[in-house]
Formats: sequence, structure tokens, C-alpha cells
Amino acid sequence: MDELKQDTNRMITRRRLRERAIGRLKAFGGWLKIVLCYSLLFLLAVAVTGVGAFSGKAFWLFLTQSPYFELAVVDSRGLSVELMEEVTEIAKIQPQSGRNLFLMNCDRMENIALRHPRLRNIAFEKDYPRRLIVKGEERETMAVLISKQGEAYALYEWGIVLGEVNLRTLERSYPIITGIPSQEISIGKQLRHGALDSALEMLVAMKKEDPDIFARVSEVQLDDEEGVLVYFKGGLTARFGPGSAVEKLPKLKYFFDQPGSENKEYVNLMYPNEIVFRGKETQGHDTE
Repeated sequence: MDELKQDTNRMITRRRLRERAIGRLKAFGGWLKIVLCYSLLFLLAVAVTGVGAFSGKAFWLFLTQSPYFELAVVDSRGLSVELMEEVTEIAKIQPQSGRNLFLMNCDRMENIALRHPRLRNIAFEKDYPRRLIVKGEERETMAVLISKQGEAYALYEWGIVLGEVNLRTLERSYPIITGIPSQEISIGKQLRHGALDSALEMLVAMKKEDPDIFARVSEVQLDDEEGVLVYFKGGLTARFGPGSAVEKLPKLKYFFDQPGSENKEYVNLMYPNEIVFRGKETQGHDTE
């Protein structure tokens, strides 16, 4: 009986040991599967990352170095041929020059181009794969400024000096402004001069409200003390005097509307509610 009991205990012990071994083996197998699974995922991630990096690099090289994106056409809208040539040089956007359209920084090019005094605004737009569109607006010349030393400059309505001009090659006539020394004039800068501000304000209003009178303006002479003196085609001289010239435009218009005004050679608009004029042979005054 004792031997049978001992044999039974041995069998139970072996079974437990076998079960433990099998459990440990199963546990090891499960852990091994987990390790293998993560290893495969890691290798797959490495492989994918490597391919992605290679593909991304290849794509970047295609965008930045391929002739497919080389600037071939520059389309100008709103700018004269002459100014567009200067903008092309300043912004370095010459076609067929090897520049890559994808790498162009339009904001930076706009800031560079706007240094040109004749540009009022400008915008660069990319039209892939090889075209750049340039949209701009020019500052129009309001008058030609001739310094006391004789140099001629195009002048914008805000008093900005647009650049030197040759009076012999101008395509159209502009009012001439005189009375400012050369040392006060700087291309691309705004002139700050009391009489000039008054004269330009007057010319802008005159061009808008009375273009026929504006077309007759020949010269605007500036003087710090005497103010604004305007010479018209046909021989009439109008003295606006110091202060705001634009406020005296209604008096000038009233004068031109009177019969016989074309025969006058001088009109003084300085006095409140009174116009003093002089004809070739007569002198008088009129009250508004």
C-alpha cells in the first residue's frame, strides 16, 4: 500500500513538473511571438522610412533642380516696357537665366522691386511650371521739376521725385515747377517744401475738376515768401500767393468764366473776395 502511494505521488509530481514546463514553454513562446512581431514592425518602419526619405529627397531635387521648373516666361501686366525692364533687372527675374520658379520668394522680390520710385505697387504670382506673372501700378508724373541749377526731374503728386528726365524726349508735356535748389532734391524721396505742397495739391485738384484749365498750365513758380505763381499758355500770369493755393481755385475758375478773360495778362487771387486783374491795356478788379 505504501509503495502504491509513493508511486502515485511520484506520478503527480512528474505531471506537475511537466505542466509547469509546458506553461513556461508556452509563456516563452508567447513572449517570443511578441518580440518577433515588434521586430518585424521595427524593420518594416525602418524600411518605409528609408524609402520615404529617398523618395522625399528625390522629389525635392526634382522641384529645385529640374529644368521643368526653370523660369521661362515673365508676363507683365500694368507696367510700361521701360519700367518692366528695370524691374526685371532689380528683382533678377530674367527668363532663361536658370532661376528656379519653385525657389523664388515672391514677398522678398516685391520688397526689392518697390525700392524703385516709379512703382506704386507690385505683385509677383507663380504660374507653374515655368511662368511668372508680374502685376504692377506705376506712379504717374504730375509735373516736371526743374531745379535752380537746371536739372529736370519727374515729380509724383505726393512730391516724390521719380527720376531725371530729358525734356527733349518727353512724349507729352507736363506743367513745369521751378524754384527748388538741387541740394534739396533726392531721387526716390519725398520733397518737403511748403510752397511745393500747395502747388501740387492745386495741380491735382485742377487736373481732376478742371482739366481744360490744367492743360493750359505752363509753369508753376515757387517762392518761400511769395508763394505760388502760375504761368498759363497764352501769356496769363496768376498769382496765388502764400497759403493754400487749392482754396483759390474757385476764384480762378470764376475769372476764366468771365468774358474777355483771354485778353488778360495778369490776375491776382491773393485778396479775400476780390480778384485783381490787368489786361494788355487796362487794369481793374472784380468782386465775387
